[in-house]
Amino acid sequence: MRSSAKIVLAWLILAGSAAVAQNQFVLRVQQGTTVQTIADGGTITFSSEGIGQGLVATLAITYRGTTTASINGFELTGSTDFLTVTGAEIPVTLNNTDNTTLTMQVQFNPTANGRFTGRLAVNFTEGRTTANITVNLLGLLPDFSFSYTPPRGNQTFLPAGGTIAFPD
Repeated sequence: MRSSAKIVLAWLILAGSAAVAQNQFVLRVQQGTTVQTIADGGTITFSSEGIGQGLVATLAITYRGTTTASINGFELTGSTDFLTVTGAEIPVTLNNTDNTTLTMQVQFNPTANGRFTGRLAVNFTEGRTTANITVNLLGLLPDFSFSYTPPRGNQTFLPAGGTIAFPD
């Protein structure tokens, strides 16, 4: 076997073992009364109704593998309108026999209108495999604008708090 083929084969084995390890976790997200299971690489969507009106999602990570997994840490990247809070000391070991779960809150507190993205990467070690569980974050705050068109006139943008002057 040529050396380049050996390298590709080794990479495929490592990539495959990371994918298998990531399937050992169950990710549950609760937003209000809604609970859903998401896959590694899945997205948590937050739809806020106004600037400063924060929303919270609780992410529960449960290990279902055959041994133990150590959650080594996590990294939040992207918009600063996202924040994570965990109630557990990190690192934490999750065991398959006692259904231990790591629970963390992800908060979205929009500071402006628009679309915000983030990424939460949870680093874990299972046996000799070290990898990340990835959760994408999407925050939405609609950006509404108003305008008016007077008779025989042009459309005019109406700023927040603006007034419309009606003809006599």
